[in-house]
Amino acid sequence: MVRRLLLTLTGCLLLMPAAWAAEFHASVDRTQLKAHEPLLFTLTLINSDTRLRAQGVDPNVDLTVLGDNFDLGRPKASTNYNIYRGQGRSTSELKVELFPKRRGHFTIPAFTIGGLHTKPIRIEVLKKDTALPDEVFVRSGTRVQSPWVNQQVVAYMDLYHRVALKSASLGSNLETEPVKIDLLPNWKLPEKTRHETIDGLDYEVERTAWSIFPNRAGAFKIELPDIWVVTQEGNKLRLPQQTLEYKVKALPDGVPADIIVGKPQLTAQPFPKSFTQYELSEWTLTLKAPVGVTELPRLLPGIALPAALKLFPDPARHHTEQANGGIMDVADYTLSIMPLAAGEFQLPAIRIPFFDPELGKAALVEVPGRKIHVAASDLPIPASNITNDTSKKTAVGGNASSIHMGPWQISTVVLALLWLATLYLWRRRPTQNDTEPKAEAGAITTPKDERQPLQQQLLTAMRSRTLEQGLQRWLEQHPDDRVVLDAVRTVQRLYYGHDTQTEAEVAAQVGEAVALIKQTPDQIDNNQPDPWQAESFSPGKREHVQFMKYPG
Repeated sequence: MVRRLLLTLTGCLLLMPAAWAAEFHASVDRTQLKAHEPLLFTLTLINSDTRLRAQGVDPNVDLTVLGDNFDLGRPKASTNYNIYRGQGRSTSELKVELFPKRRGHFTIPAFTIGGLHTKPIRIEVLKKDTALPDEVFVRSGTRVQSPWVNQQVVAYMDLYHRVALKSASLGSNLETEPVKIDLLPNWKLPEKTRHETIDGLDYEVERTAWSIFPNRAGAFKIELPDIWVVTQEGNKLRLPQQTLEYKVKALPDGVPADIIVGKPQLTAQPFPKSFTQYELSEWTLTLKAPVGVTELPRLLPGIALPAALKLFPDPARHHTEQANGGIMDVADYTLSIMPLAAGEFQLPAIRIPFFDPELGKAALVEVPGRKIHVAASDLPIPASNITNDTSKKTAVGGNASSIHMGPWQISTVVLALLWLATLYLWRRRPTQNDTEPKAEAGAITTPKDERQPLQQQLLTAMRSRTLEQGLQRWLEQHPDDRVVLDAVRTVQRLYYGHDTQTEAEVAAQVGEAVALIKQTPDQIDNNQPDPWQAESFSPGKREHVQFMKYPG
């Protein structure tokens, strides 16, 4: 009895290694298919501590041997454990979809791992039935065949299908050579759907497009991704990658490298109906061009107004327009114009240079010049004008020789006036008993004007003598800020323009700007004394004053 039991156990032990031996198999879901149809290839390793890997660190399955005859999908690896009733310790699987590149007979070669070998598999790819039109296909291209450096290139892929699709997705990312796509300005454009009839059959067309700006002359290649399609009936298709090749042309000699490449659009809002001396009037122009985001100039170039017109240009306000036909950078420019004299003036044309890719040369887009009439202001006439008028009247009606003053007489009068002004200020100087607080060294004092309280609030917060001076200093430190800029322009329009708003309506906007200025650290050293204050010229202060140096 004991001997029989020992023999049984020995037989079981001898059979166990055979039952638990490692196995390596290869299989396909079908051996006959049509072009562009997928073939599911599976490698299975059973009863082994090894895991099948085709990607990542230390792969042990080389799928590149299939690349001559097939386009490969994305490998998917999985591992399962099963110790129920001796069915094996583990199962490792590697699945990948194969798409035949042409019709004919192919052989999937044997794979080897750990001394185990799979069997080769024969595949037959049938000839496509040309009598039946494709249910799904793709077309690609661009509108530009030979672009210039920095010219926008829109590459597109149109997916045509006349059967319902369950899904359609890109199998990879867009690639470019020799410069990688990550190093070029590029944007993926919104997808667009349309309908098209081909040979009497209606297709739904889904366009995927990219906007690319080549920045180097020479050969340029765009690798469009493959498309994976699953129809509503469950059929799977893979539309392979497509390549677009171009010759990028260098800009002609003499054309600046930073010029706008592509024809821009320059439009202007309605011109102000009236201009009044010493009052601000705003005029807004819009520049739109097929360039990268925020690549349009910060200020409009080349604006030269007559001497009697003062110009205050605001920085551009950018936004982007994206469509399937490309990307457009849009910049809005606001020009604030203040006439310093009444009369009629000629405004020059505003011209923007660009490079025309169709003509292959530089050109200009412009807004024509125009005449403006400036009405005289009701404000008091400046002293300089009074002096000029008086001089003219005297020269015409009186004895010119009796009142003519030479250079030395004029110098004497100026020195006398300066001496009297100094004497007056000295007598009005504050004493030690004054209760008014003293200004800190280097602080910028601002004139108080009770008639314009909102302007005074901004001047005090910015520590500036004029709104424009304070605004320019603020924008140098905070170029993207709109709160302070809009508040200053609103106050200027309120007091000097044609604005119908009241102080009560503008007060909240000014309060927000003042609060922002006060809570923002000033990047200017306020401890440094003002070089134009009297204290700066005393012997004890001269070593702290930095004077402007002029050549010679």
